Amino acid sequence: MSRADMAEIRLDSLNEECTRSGCGELISQSSIPLIFTCRKPDEGGAFKGTEKERVQCLKNAVDVGAEFIDIELESEKGLRDEIVAHAHNRSCSVIISWHNFNETPALPVLERVLDRQVKAGADIAKIVTMGRESVDIPRLFSLYYRAGEAGIPLVAFCMGDAGRISRVACLAMGAFLSFASQDTGAKTAPGQIPLSRFRMVMDLIEKSES
Repeated sequence: MSRADMAEIRLDSLNEECTRSGCGELISQSSIPLIFTCRKPDEGGAFKGTEKERVQCLKNAVDVGAEFIDIELESEKGLRDEIVAHAHNRSCSVIISWHNFNETPALPVLERVLDRQVKAGADIAKIVTMGRESVDIPRLFSLYYRAGEAGIPLVAFCMGDAGRISRVACLAMGAFLSFASQDTGAKTAPGQIPLSRFRMVMDLIEKSES
C-alpha cells in the first residue's frame, strides 16, 4: 500500500484474521492507521457468520488497539449500539456507514440517513451510493454542507463508472478520506481507482496549486 495514508482491512475476506491475535498482528505490522470492517453479503461483503460473530470480529480489533472501525447503519441496532459503546470506551473512532448499490436517493432520504448516523453515535459518517445520472454527484455532495453544520466528518461519494470522479472530487469538498484499490488484485467496490493512479491525480492537483 505504498503512499496510502490509511488502509481498510476487510475482515470478511480474511476470516482467519478475526481473532484478537490476528487483528493485533495486522496493527503491529502497519505503519499507517487501519480501519477494520467486516461486511455481510447484503452490504457487499463475504462474511457468512451470524451478526453476533461479525460484531465480535470488530470487538477483537478494538480490544487490540484499532484506531478505527466501520459498522453499517443498518446493522442490528442492539449489536450496533454495543460495538459503538465498546469502541468509544477504548478511544476507537467509529465510522457508521450506509451504502446504496442501486442508486443515489433523493436528498431528503440522504439527509435522514446522515441524521440517523449522528444519532447512532458516529464519529465519522460514510454515505456511498451508486452513480447513475449527472445530478447524482452534486446531490450527494450537498450533504457536506449539512455535515459541516452538524459538526461531523463525512465520507460521501458515488460508486460506478459515473461516480468515479467523485472519489477524487470528494476530497475537495472536505471528505474525511476517500478510497482507492490496490494496484493488483480485486476491487472491493465498483468504480474504485488503483492507488497509483489516484496518487498521480492528487499529485497533479497539488502541483497545480503550488
